[in-house]
Amino acid sequence: MVHSETKMAFGRYLRRRGNTWFFRFRWPRALAACQISGELVLSLKTGDYRRALHRARVLRLGLDTLMTQFTPAMSRAEAEGRVRSWVDACHWRHEVHRAETNGFALLETHEVERMGEENARELDALMRFCGTIYRDDQKKAVKAVLTGKEPLDTLAPVIDRAALGMGVTIDRTTPDGRLLARTALRGYSTLLDELHEAVADIPRQAQAAVANPVLPGFEFFTHWDEFIATKKSDRKWKKDTASGAEATPRLFKDLIGDLPFARINGDIVGRFRREYLKLPYNYSHDRKWNKLTPAKVIEEVGKLDETARNKIRTTSTTTANKHILNLIEYWDHLALHGKIPRGLDNVFRGHLTARPRGRAARDEHQLWPDDLNKTFFTSPLYTGCKSIHRRVLPGDEIHRDALFWVPFFGRLMGVREDEICSRFVGDIEWIDTEIGRVAYLRIRDSKTPSSSRDVPIHELILDLGFLEYRYYGRAPDEPLFPELILQGVEPRRSGAFSGRFTEYRKKIKIMRRGIDFRSYRGNVETALRNTDGINAGWIDELIGHDSPVRRSEGARYTKSIFMANLKRTVDKIAIGVDLSILYHLGPRGVQAAGSADDIARYLSLAEREMNKKVARRRR
Repeated sequence: MVHSETKMAFGRYLRRRGNTWFFRFRWPRALAACQISGELVLSLKTGDYRRALHRARVLRLGLDTLMTQFTPAMSRAEAEGRVRSWVDACHWRHEVHRAETNGFALLETHEVERMGEENARELDALMRFCGTIYRDDQKKAVKAVLTGKEPLDTLAPVIDRAALGMGVTIDRTTPDGRLLARTALRGYSTLLDELHEAVADIPRQAQAAVANPVLPGFEFFTHWDEFIATKKSDRKWKKDTASGAEATPRLFKDLIGDLPFARINGDIVGRFRREYLKLPYNYSHDRKWNKLTPAKVIEEVGKLDETARNKIRTTSTTTANKHILNLIEYWDHLALHGKIPRGLDNVFRGHLTARPRGRAARDEHQLWPDDLNKTFFTSPLYTGCKSIHRRVLPGDEIHRDALFWVPFFGRLMGVREDEICSRFVGDIEWIDTEIGRVAYLRIRDSKTPSSSRDVPIHELILDLGFLEYRYYGRAPDEPLFPELILQGVEPRRSGAFSGRFTEYRKKIKIMRRGIDFRSYRGNVETALRNTDGINAGWIDELIGHDSPVRRSEGARYTKSIFMANLKRTVDKIAIGVDLSILYHLGPRGVQAAGSADDIARYLSLAEREMNKKVARRRR
């Protein structure tokens, strides 16, 4: 066979094999981290040199453009440096926990004290042994993704957690994002090995350090407004998130002072967190405290006797974490935009309280107990009230407004408060299935990407006539609940419902700490998981939890079959209260008589109440 080559720029060649010209392209080295190496060889399907040269130039131009768009710009050293810092931080937090608990890896100090040190060490050792059982499986899962046997999204929770630890966003739709995601998975595999080691070397890897850095002299919060503007322009924060973040510098300045950057260190951060956790819960809305500065509130609380102080509910660690996260991201913003020397350790990292897990997490968000559940759904809201203005007094009137409907969607379908309150008429869609035509709620733009889903409407809600009262005869762009007037910096309808829901529960005396609308999701998930024969992927789909099982189940069936499975699943949820007296007795499939007038009336009343609130604020 005759071979002849004509060299082209940048390592590209024309090669002839026999009577046919071939195009050869060497893949850039930057793609090696994505397991793309070697070269591309493509037949130009011609023996004519001039035609082959023309086709090769067209291909080269297209590949140049493609490589410009899709070749990772991040270097291997940069990606591995970020991930190594995250691995070291995780390992160090583990070491700090062991130091705090005197050697225990998985138990907390109060748990050790409660069960005794001897029993605690035996249990801790057993738990660590159980953890090693799944270690090999986790490493195999990482290997399967890195070798291409499984898609990158299979381990999305691990990647997202690593991104949170590194203080970055990993966009897996870009080459840089995929490169960093793959590096993060290699780092996770390394972390599994390091945590398994009895003794870790010091140091594992020399970290880049700044020798005698010249610290800037500006006040720490000088660039805060720029930071907020960047977050909003990059669409990483919504308006209400940015508005809530404005409290962070105010609190820091009041509790600690407006310090220069050079004075910010770990001790200052720890003191800020400790002081913040002394504040009473929701102090800014309490008439007793809302006219005082945070520092003055803490001072006044300190003057109370011990009994009175113990009765005060203080701010939660969850809210404290939000402020610390804001400060972590602000420090990273300063480093990214060259406001401070690169390589400085972010002093705010390591001051986050770990989220409760297991039993502690269940205690934090309790389920609705049967007694409260029965009391609520047999209250005058559903059995008959005196009037629309006196909902808690027994009577003969049933008002099917948002307060009436929204709890059903939470308790029977597990949707979040804002997911149902913000829906439009057009978000209700239909699909033909083997069990008949199914109406479902199309949920998009919710809390997380995995929250986007389609949830079949529960049969009880259909029997109560929801479609007849809220769907039929209305335009697709109308809100399902127009009486829930948009409120807040990032206008939401759920705020209007939340206030009414809380006020009503207070009046019928079923308010209980830790039990709110979110608890309905726990009721739904728990009931489904305790029901035999229900696929875990279907439950995750209804609740909106991302999992490999959910993705595989969704891909296994056509949409009509999958929706039929979801409909059968959601209809297994029961409230435990007979509501047949509320069933819609009119014709199905058409607008209920008087429903349009009722909606207009509910909207008019809501607007009147909103005007009253505005007038009170102006005073």
